[in-house]
Amino acid sequence: MKQLPIYISFGLLCILGVLGYLVLQSPTAEVASEQKTKTTDSTIIIRTPATQKMTPTSDGPQSPDGPNSHWFYSTPIVLEKDTIITGFDVSMEGADASILHHLLVSVVGKTPKICPAHTLAEGATPGIYAASRHTLDSLQLPAPYGIPLEAGNAIVVEFMAHPQAFPNGLHTVDDALEPTLVVKLTTDDSHTTPVDFTRLRLDDSPCAPPLMHQAFSVPTSSSAISYTKTSENNEESSSFYFTDATTIVAGAANFWPNKGGKDVTVLLNDEPVVQFNAEPGVDATLWNIPPSYEPIIIPAASTIEITSTYNNPFDTPIKDASGMYGFYYTTP
Repeated sequence: MKQLPIYISFGLLCILGVLGYLVLQSPTAEVASEQKTKTTDSTIIIRTPATQKMTPTSDGPQSPDGPNSHWFYSTPIVLEKDTIITGFDVSMEGADASILHHLLVSVVGKTPKICPAHTLAEGATPGIYAASRHTLDSLQLPAPYGIPLEAGNAIVVEFMAHPQAFPNGLHTVDDALEPTLVVKLTTDDSHTTPVDFTRLRLDDSPCAPPLMHQAFSVPTSSSAISYTKTSENNEESSSFYFTDATTIVAGAANFWPNKGGKDVTVLLNDEPVVQFNAEPGVDATLWNIPPSYEPIIIPAASTIEITSTYNNPFDTPIKDASGMYGFYYTTP
């Protein structure tokens, strides 16, 4: 694998928690009933099995993902000691990666930086990692950076499955899938410089119910005509103000190439600083959106925001476009 699927968010990642007109019609989420967690001195492995069998949908990418998706949650993993998380690696058992819509690793009880009042009111938790099926490179934060957690903190994994049949996925409509998502967290107490994780997302209803509605619509147009979603009127969820000087040490983005997504661009004080583009994956149903480890120096009293460009290839509006940027930054 390459490096870093931060979704990053999503989500990608919530993801978290990620994408949504779809979520308005989503089935009830379920908690994994046969989860097995393994902890060593350097890893925490969380297995989140699907709690029901799923049949891949024959719907194409022009259809919203939510109605044919399934949400699963791990039981909370309570840390027995102070722990510094330095990396994440994701794999899927019982199915290929194309069935993954997104995943989110969260810490229960922490206050989120984006939409805090809304998020806490609905009982959600802030993420420390997110990924979609297009951002599955493993992440290892470079030394000396790490995510400090305390003994007693509880970690929960959110797993949204969206199995699709050929030609949009690698399964058939006759398959009965019961996959298990495996997330390996690496730990290293020598990474003593703390970082926080925040995930920006473009949204037609930012910081408003429902919580998982973290998506936007793209109007119908010629595929040669680009539509760019900006932070205007959704600054609450797609921009972030830094009071103090800091450094973004790693970041990645999520959008949906199969729905016409072309990029996510990050702007610092209105000037572009990094753009994320998609590369064809090993299979036509998968893409790879490479991350960025290039440090971004953030002066005090600065704002970052994101935009995302789509070329709608369909004769109907896209109702669940994604534009997200997740990043780890030093804590002054």
